[in-house]
Amino acid sequence: MPKWNSKYIKTGKASNPDWKPGCGKVIHYHDYWVGGDLVDYDVWEDFVSWHVKRTKDWVKLYRGLGEWDVHWFGNGGSWEGFFEYSLRYGKAIKQNDPDSFVILSGNHTWDYVRWHAELHGLPREAWFYYEKLTENKEVFKWVDALGYHPYEYNNSNPNSPWIAAEHLRTLLDRKGLQHIRVAVDEWGHDLGYKFIREALPRLMHNGVVNVVMVDWCLVEGVHEDKIGLVHADGRIKNRETFECWRAWSELFHGARRYWCGAFSERDTSNLCYAASTQRTSTTVVLDNLGSEDLVVEVTVPLRAEVGECSVLVARPELYHLALVAERKVRVVEGEAVFKVNVPGKNIRVVRVETAG
Repeated sequence: MPKWNSKYIKTGKASNPDWKPGCGKVIHYHDYWVGGDLVDYDVWEDFVSWHVKRTKDWVKLYRGLGEWDVHWFGNGGSWEGFFEYSLRYGKAIKQNDPDSFVILSGNHTWDYVRWHAELHGLPREAWFYYEKLTENKEVFKWVDALGYHPYEYNNSNPNSPWIAAEHLRTLLDRKGLQHIRVAVDEWGHDLGYKFIREALPRLMHNGVVNVVMVDWCLVEGVHEDKIGLVHADGRIKNRETFECWRAWSELFHGARRYWCGAFSERDTSNLCYAASTQRTSTTVVLDNLGSEDLVVEVTVPLRAEVGECSVLVARPELYHLALVAERKVRVVEGEAVFKVNVPGKNIRVVRVETAG
């Protein structure tokens, strides 16, 4: 997505001389690069198309302007303009790469818009924006998910990110947008650690949240006490949270949510799992939030003509996935069935590979 340096915002000139003029805007009170209505939406669509055509072989996930309640409407932008911006963005991507995944980015759950944390999972002001947005069905023809940002800097209700996800899922269903997924497309750390490690796996398991992206600032920046998974010197701030993100994010490297089954003879109430598929590979995340070890029998549907598959079991480490076990598994009547040992308070990432 093009960004315009603040010195160009008043003039509407693009900061990159190779881009056509017409996508700049007026002053943003946070001095960000974009905000408010664009000058020329044809130019915007042309730019997005240009970008997708050149990167579609390796870029598969897109998200538009985040926290648009502030960055768009805080600059005096109009609903007509935002609908046009969003529609042109999604359309340009999907028409040039139908297999891409497009997130209509969302707003935040923390309180700089004066919300009532005890009553709502999102600011009361934010619900107006989501309600209005979901009335435009044309926009949602070109996107796959609607996002929200569970930042928890000073939220007195630690359950608010969960509540927000449930509310968004209910809102989409109520508006006839059952096919649109809920995405966590930004998230922060401090009070948010507990949410990411405990609530997020359950939301993913239940299908309420279907996409999780990296923290908007993976390495700490100006808010080093609150933002980022990694200190500037490479140290991990919270190993358990980092490994949780590392494991669950494996599902969304250009892949689609997929069905799988998981069974254990022991109590599975603390087992969260989900799967995704891409080309000849299926990824399954098994997250054991309980303290007892589990032997989990996993069932993965595969093409009927496949006779054998490779199963690679890994655990998330700080910098990579460490291989734990690898074996061949027979595929019987289109299903691969195998067992995985998942220690208590641990995660396993399983990759099922078939021949092309």
